[in-house]
Amino acid sequence: MSSWRSTICVAAGFLALVATAARAQVAARQATPEEVVKSERGKSATVDVEVKNPMLLELDLIRSDGSSVFRGVKAEPGRPVSTYLTISTKKFVVDRARVEWVAVEQTRPATRKKPPQFLVRARVSSGWFRQDIDATVTLTDPDGEVLARGHWDDITTGNAAAASGLSTVTGLIVGIPRMLEVPFKPSPELHARLVEETRPVRLAIIVEIQGEEGDARDD
Repeated sequence: MSSWRSTICVAAGFLALVATAARAQVAARQATPEEVVKSERGKSATVDVEVKNPMLLELDLIRSDGSSVFRGVKAEPGRPVSTYLTISTKKFVVDRARVEWVAVEQTRPATRKKPPQFLVRARVSSGWFRQDIDATVTLTDPDGEVLARGHWDDITTGNAAAASGLSTVTGLIVGIPRMLEVPFKPSPELHARLVEETRPVRLAIIVEIQGEEGDARDD
């Protein structure tokens, strides 16, 4: 009799487990650039490439299938959608400052009369706990015409983990990774030309260290 009871209990437990699993829901969405970079941590590290100050990074903005990153995608109004993302910039370093990733986001989908709008984003960080830099982000068409540009003077970036509690003892201001953002709102004519263009749009990022290299160091 006891063996039957045991069998019934095991079967009931199994059915309860199946029922719980059947109720589990899976949600899917587009990963943010920050989440993509976080998922890359722990993989085989790449060797840093040291670049003299100021550092210039140049990227051809084109999708893997060869289409324009500014073609536009269907999306809900008010919900940004990434059309381009690369972390290939993070291996280039100027006195421990680097551009961790570059992304292009569609901030507004196209309407019947207006083309989509975009935001070019670049995340800058430093291995020092505090570092002051100048930065310039320039977007140009295949013929070199400037489409959008942003410039930042004397911004502070850094790595709070590198401070090792020093800021709490000395009162120093610790830098954090900074986001460089340049909006791009093409006219209907410009947008149509960029979508049909087979040559890529060029993005240039200049990072210049202010003062003596490594003024605020973690050693």
